Amino acid sequence: MNTKRELTNIIKASITLFVILICFACSNDDDSSSEPTTMQLLTADKWYMESSTLIIMTECRKQTWVQFLENEVLVGEGFYTDVNDNCISNPLATATWQLLGNSEFTITSNGETLLYTIISMSEDELTVSAELDGETQIYVYDKNPGNG
Repeated sequence: MNTKRELTNIIKASITLFVILICFACSNDDDSSSEPTTMQLLTADKWYMESSTLIIMTECRKQTWVQFLENEVLVGEGFYTDVNDNCISNPLATATWQLLGNSEFTITSNGETLLYTIISMSEDELTVSAELDGETQIYVYDKNPGNG
């Protein structure tokens, strides 16, 4: 499998998740309760990839993370295992995102835009879907690198 494409897909999925969370946060801006907003949840820390229907997850790959920034920028770092079983980090990558409503967002990276749908979100876990190469892919993120 192409490591650069996998990293791009991971970043895109992460950005998509962020955008969807932003949509939920916008509808609750006037809420004075102590519950964190979607924006607060998304931007509070890094999201680590826990599972994917596209990628075989290893302990090394589970160190892959994305961080949603409030200025519609997504930053991420992918990890993979080389032929000598070393865990290797890819260079930091950035992308942009755009919220399209309460449950959809796009992520644009290297001139390619993907549409993402938020399936579920909590303080500790985020699940999104995207269509890649004609197939629906599911990505699960949490707040812990490795087995979380």
